[in-house]
Amino acid sequence: MTDDPHIRLIGEATGLTTSGEGGDDAVVAFYRSLIPRLCTEVSHSVEVSRLIGFRTEAEPGGEYRFLGIETNALGPIPEGMITLDLSDALLTVTAPGRPETIHPINRAWREETPLGIVGEFTAPAPLDLSSLDEKQRLQYYSLSVHAPVDVKEPIPESDAIELTDPDPAWPDEFARMADRLKTDFPEAVTRIEHYGSTAVPGIPAKPIIDILVETPSMDIARRALIPGLVGPEWEYWWYTDHMIFIRRREFGGTRTHHVHVAPAGHRLWEGIVFRDYLAAHPEAAGDYTALKRELSARYRTDREAYTDAKTAFIRGILERAKGGADG
Repeated sequence: MTDDPHIRLIGEATGLTTSGEGGDDAVVAFYRSLIPRLCTEVSHSVEVSRLIGFRTEAEPGGEYRFLGIETNALGPIPEGMITLDLSDALLTVTAPGRPETIHPINRAWREETPLGIVGEFTAPAPLDLSSLDEKQRLQYYSLSVHAPVDVKEPIPESDAIELTDPDPAWPDEFARMADRLKTDFPEAVTRIEHYGSTAVPGIPAKPIIDILVETPSMDIARRALIPGLVGPEWEYWWYTDHMIFIRRREFGGTRTHHVHVAPAGHRLWEGIVFRDYLAAHPEAAGDYTALKRELSARYRTDREAYTDAKTAFIRGILERAKGGADG
């Protein structure tokens, strides 16, 4: 991108209710609605840019989110969007029809990566121009998104859902990535498990290795993993209380790994219960296979709908497993 420590982002800031069961859905909906606009309405001087997001606490049960795209091109700010200029010491916020505001920031951490600077900071909150003059209390802004993006094709065709037959190489692919994570990030990793359909013998799956990482602290995990898992083939996304790193074969290519990161006791760890139940109950695994084939045909280009449609089945299996039913 640029060697200049100054970063210019054009995007949108919004408050979201993220407590309770619909929190992740609210975050995903915000991202999905905004990303095409960032790629088509913001002026770009390059074909490949990066999406960068920040999150901070808002009202109880809520968050304040900003998602933007890096740009060095001069052009009008699209309706409803703002510009953030981040240097090592200042945050400058610009929006059409409003005075520019400049605030000192404190960098919590800052790293140079192959794609440019990443980091987190403390600044006045929230990033809402109507209240910046009134709310001078400081908030911590965590990096919530970092992903390279093709401004002409923000959602790659390679993300379509394609199930493949079981591959005996999947456990080895998991082991290689798990070894890398344990070796490179020992402070952030306390446990690693292979889960998802590629971890269940005999059932078809999207050929993506799902890895679940237990971390002692999400702060430690972000600080260690974000600078270390950055490159044209890596994406980082923070949801409500966990994060995921997506690895592709190359920029814009097919996905190869999903690295999910969460603390002990997080609901994601129920995925291990689900995995073990299917491995021990072939009939349930067969039912899941039939459901996956049906849904993959119905929702080939909609990953969120495909995932949501499996929820009832997964919950049913978890109830059986926790209840000790033979199912």
